[in-house]
Amino acid sequence: MITVLGVVEEDLVEALVIHASRLGVVHAEHGTQIYGFGDAFEPLVGSIADASFRMLIEQRLASIDSQVRSVRAHLAVPFDINQAATARIPQIQVTITRGVASVLVVAADEDEGRSLFDAFLRDLEAVSAVTGDPDVLTVLQHPSPQEYAQAVTIAKSRFDTGFDKVVLARSMTVQLTHSADPALILRTMADREPFCTRYAQTLDGVRFIGASPELLIRRSGSHFSSQPLAGTASARALVEELIESNKDNAEHRIVVEEIVERLDPFAETLEYPSYPEVMALRSVIHLATRITGTLQDSSTSALDLLAAICPTPAVSGRPIDTARSLIAELEPVDRGFFAGAMGWMDRSGNGAFVLAIRGVFLQGDSLTAIAGAGIVADSDPQAEVAETEMKLRSILDAAAPEASTFLP
Repeated sequence: MITVLGVVEEDLVEALVIHASRLGVVHAEHGTQIYGFGDAFEPLVGSIADASFRMLIEQRLASIDSQVRSVRAHLAVPFDINQAATARIPQIQVTITRGVASVLVVAADEDEGRSLFDAFLRDLEAVSAVTGDPDVLTVLQHPSPQEYAQAVTIAKSRFDTGFDKVVLARSMTVQLTHSADPALILRTMADREPFCTRYAQTLDGVRFIGASPELLIRRSGSHFSSQPLAGTASARALVEELIESNKDNAEHRIVVEEIVERLDPFAETLEYPSYPEVMALRSVIHLATRITGTLQDSSTSALDLLAAICPTPAVSGRPIDTARSLIAELEPVDRGFFAGAMGWMDRSGNGAFVLAIRGVFLQGDSLTAIAGAGIVADSDPQAEVAETEMKLRSILDAAAPEASTFLP
């Protein structure tokens, strides 16, 4: 396979973003946006916990034009990394930096590449404008606030059995008058949270899109970084209240300690501050810690590091096996790709993956949002209900604004 290069003219960039939001692969960070269309190969399916599957992805990338380093495999990884992840190499890959949209086409030969590029430009010229919000017909919360509070109470009663944190999630499914436009949702998410990473893929016929504030892993050459979030308060709360909260600091410390422990075997150096900082989003504020390091072995890929840390205690708990058993018992939500990972890796092993949160699953005329809260020994059940409602509201305000009025 070879690659053919091209550029999308400025007047088609907006159409490009709309087109990708609706049916492409999206990984859009502040400063760099990456989009993919079609598949150069049949997508690979397997568990990232399996080293042979990770190697298969690397081999597939290596089979493409060795002179081009920007070919990427885009991955959607479920919460349970032992379940099947999807890895796809788009046939047409677009990277936008500083307003320039550079196109890379993976093809059998140059003639095919040029033909695919020309057809892609024609597709962009035919893209329709963004549509408005549909009306809301019904909203279903699962579990109800009362049932969720009861689950938190049960979880708290188990903390004398050898574990110290569990994350429980709840969902809201919204029935709409017609299908929501993914392009409008992602545009609104970008306007509301410009420093979050927007992601999108279609998985088993369901469009999964969102804007994540949490970096799971980034690998660039010999350097890697992670920025776990744990500990949450309303955006209206005082920053000092969150910083001084014993409950939120305990929850955050559990996450940081566990991620550091899992990354340490790969690290030549590993650094992180003694105290967290505060990340301020539109609806909530979080405690955040930036973890950075250098690799012992240059062959360790971004996907190797991802497999080592997922699922993090930020979305599961500690110890992981005990927490997952309690999640299975108390959480009536099928997480699927929620709280998994979305991101990319290139042929050099570089990559970036974010936690798959603050997103919606779009299927037909309905959408589903899922949010969780970290439960520790001194959690207050009603406060945890309120935290999930804050997070659900932040999603619904972008995806289906009318639905957020169903929350207190």
